[in-house]
Amino acid sequence: MGVEAIGAFSSASAPLEDAWRADPGHGASLRSATAAVQPVPNSDGDLTTAHRLLVGAIEEGNHGYDAKGPALIDALHFLLLCNYGAREEPWTSCYAAVSRLRPSPPRLSVSARTWGDPAHADVATLWELDEIIDSTTKETDPARVVRVGTAAVYPDRPAAVR
Repeated sequence: MGVEAIGAFSSASAPLEDAWRADPGHGASLRSATAAVQPVPNSDGDLTTAHRLLVGAIEEGNHGYDAKGPALIDALHFLLLCNYGAREEPWTSCYAAVSRLRPSPPRLSVSARTWGDPAHADVATLWELDEIIDSTTKETDPARVVRVGTAAVYPDRPAAVR
């Protein structure tokens, strides 16, 4: 996406809330929704509103759940971050969207399983995560490295990503 964060994150949720109130039924594009919610996890942002905006953009998008579409994959990775709210309900829409992707992207699928319910991640998921971590050693895309590192946090494997 190529977005840089500059400025105060303390008021990041205000424009997001204003946009939602102005037109709650408007289907935002995947890229604009993803850009709008980027500051939310690192600020006092409203995770519920950010989640709702992303889910709406994903569900209304004309992408056919094609996993080769970078805008959809970016939006789904940010949807994972919007689940910092530690509530079960948001994971339902996240799992539903990830399960519709074709072909299934390994990094995103593993991230959803290790973030959503890390205590119940099965051995196969952890092996898959280890393989993904191993394949990241020569990765040059910082977003991909961060996403693998994010997937590694709750299963206690972040040191392996270094």
